[in-house]
Formats: sequence, structure tokens, C-alpha cells
Amino acid sequence: FPVTIVVQASFTGVTLGLAIGQLVLGPLSDAFGRRPLMILTIAGYVVAIGLAFLAPSIELFIAARFLMGFFSAGADVIGRAIIRDLYRGQAMQRLLARTYLIQSISPIAGPIVGSQLSEAFGWQSILLVFGLISLVLLLLLNFLLFETLPVAKRRASTPLGLARGYIYVLRDRVLIGLMLYAAMQLSALFLYLNFTPFVYQQSFGISQTDYGFWLALNGAIIS
Repeated sequence: FPVTIVVQASFTGVTLGLAIGQLVLGPLSDAFGRRPLMILTIAGYVVAIGLAFLAPSIELFIAARFLMGFFSAGADVIGRAIIRDLYRGQAMQRLLARTYLIQSISPIAGPIVGSQLSEAFGWQSILLVFGLISLVLLLLLNFLLFETLPVAKRRASTPLGLARGYIYVLRDRVLIGLMLYAAMQLSALFLYLNFTPFVYQQSFGISQTDYGFWLALNGAIIS
């Protein structure tokens, strides 16, 4: 396959993983608790990185990228759920705002760091950095994270109990509208991330290192 199609397929795998991971792991944390699911997602992310690093074929690499998106989405949604478990009102809004602020830095800093690592040590070095950071987080979570969802507030862990949660959400018209708005916004973002590497580097002749700078500049302007 052409390199362009292969890379775009890996992006598609991550995108699908992000979408499905939120739908699956979030409700499971409502049923089984935040701590075990958070530890599971970070451990799964580490395993997925190892699979991507060692993948002998592009098919397995794309599957590993799907798992990376799946488990990272779980960590994201469970992290926000932990904040909602512990805080209410202004305190909750303030912490969620800080979370979104940190996340908004990633499209600015990420391309610069990633392009420098890839230029100096190869693209596999990016996976190694992600893996090391995830291992540190896993260690910290194991010792510092306590359960924030009491057993009395958990949903039924049966398939029917989980399905009721989905039905309850789908009946909320305001939430559905917000979900559609967020879906269109994220679709535009991932289309942008899918195509800009080829437009910048192949059409404009921008180097790998300079591409990271320009992508970060665009991210800063958008933010």
C-alpha cells in the first residue's frame, strides 16, 4: 500500500478506538468502579504500545493503534468521572476546565516534541516515550489512586443494566445535540490531522522538524 494510505489507516484506527473506548470503558467504570478500570486502561495502553512497537505487519500495527485509542479514551473519560465523583459545583467546573486546558496544550507541544524525536531517533522513539510515561502513571495510580465511586452508587454490571444507561442517555435531547456538535467538531479535527502531514511535507516541501513547528503554530492559533 502507498505510505499515505497506511498512515491514514493508522489514524483511522486511533479515531475508532477513541470513539469506542468511551462508549465501552466509561459505562464499565460506572458498574465496577473507577480504580480497577483506570488501572486496566493504562495497563492496556502500555501493552498496545508494545504491540505497535513490535508489530511485524501493517495490519497488526493498525490494530495496535486502535487499541491505543481505545484505552486512552477510557483513561480520559474515567478521569473526568473521578472529578465528578469527588467535586460539585464550582470546584468541579474549575478542575474540569484545568483538565481541558492541559489537553489543549497537547496539539501545540505534541507536534514539536514528536517531530524532534522522530528526526533524531526515528518514529519508534515516540512510542517508547509514551510507554515510559504510561508506566510511571501506572505505578503512581497503583499507590495513590483510591476508589471514588461507592458501591451503592454503581450501576448494575449485567448487560441489561449497562443497556439501561445507554437508553437513559439517548432520551436526553440536549445531550444528543451536544454530542452531535462535538462529533462534527472532532471530525473536522481528525480530518485536519489526517491530511496536513502530506500537504505540508509533500506539497509544500516542509521538513519533518519544521512540520512540527507549523502544526503547533496552527494549534496555538486555533486554541
